Amino acid sequence: MIMMFPVLQALKAYDPTIRILVVCSDINLRVAGQYDFIDETLLINRPLDAQSLKKGAEQLQAFDIEYAFNCTPGLSNKRLLAKSGAKHKASMIYHSRYKKAHCFSKMAERLLCWMSDIKTHEVDRVRSFAKGDNIHQTTMAHQLIQKFIPIGPFARVAGPKQPEVVRDCAERVLIHASARWIKTPYQESHFIELIERVTALYGKTIITTDSDSKKHFLKMYQKFPVASNHNIGDDAFCQYPIFIADTLDFVNWQAVVSAARKVITIECGVLHIAELYNRETIVVYHTDNRPELMSAEYYPWTDYFTPIICPRLEINDRVMQELKKTVALN
Repeated sequence: MIMMFPVLQALKAYDPTIRILVVCSDINLRVAGQYDFIDETLLINRPLDAQSLKKGAEQLQAFDIEYAFNCTPGLSNKRLLAKSGAKHKASMIYHSRYKKAHCFSKMAERLLCWMSDIKTHEVDRVRSFAKGDNIHQTTMAHQLIQKFIPIGPFARVAGPKQPEVVRDCAERVLIHASARWIKTPYQESHFIELIERVTALYGKTIITTDSDSKKHFLKMYQKFPVASNHNIGDDAFCQYPIFIADTLDFVNWQAVVSAARKVITIECGVLHIAELYNRETIVVYHTDNRPELMSAEYYPWTDYFTPIICPRLEINDRVMQELKKTVALN
């Protein structure tokens, strides 16, 4: 969703009288509602079973929609688009990033679009990447909408000002403890080692978590002090070089990410919150998930973005190499 913001901003700049309705999940709803170029939001969570699809379609049909664009992969989103009641409908079709497209690729999606009068913008990600084409999600969405509305170029969207939650957050490197870090042979002990090495270099670290973190980082929770929503603002935590900001609500989490000195994360949603605040971001990609394509498609719009693509047991050394390049500067 956040990668769509530059395109929506360009759309509103093209014609300020256009009213923009964004259909999104609950977590994206919290971000979208902060921007004045988005006029209305509609909560429709996935997965879409028959009942929720019917309800979602009825909700959409209550609006007088001139153009409806779908930039999300998957058949269920196109089914919802087909039943939206929009006068003009268009959708992205993303061919696999793991193999080249052929005449039968995404046949169900293509047939549905053809039968429902949905115009399509198809991207063979493997072939396009090999040719050096730009396959970033923002660029592809911009190309889709430009087929119908001559919007101008897009620019990075800044995040709205956030309250101070942790007094010394600007001095701390933020490391997000997503469960995605833990994948053989990279274990929790390696992750704790990374935290300690980063702290030794920069002095202070804050670790953010999500709902799955406690299942995968048992030793981490035993080793470092833990703050939560009710006491995250206590100055007592400023005395600790490392502490965990555990399962913060979205408001507190966004505020912490926005203020962090740097952000280090495995590839996940936190990197896009960091991009709203132009945080220097290091993103680690799994080597078995087409990391070059993942990075090309989802890299954050920040001035300082470093992708780490390497064997898992080399992750810590590679992260530290990148950090040492800039430690004297910031």
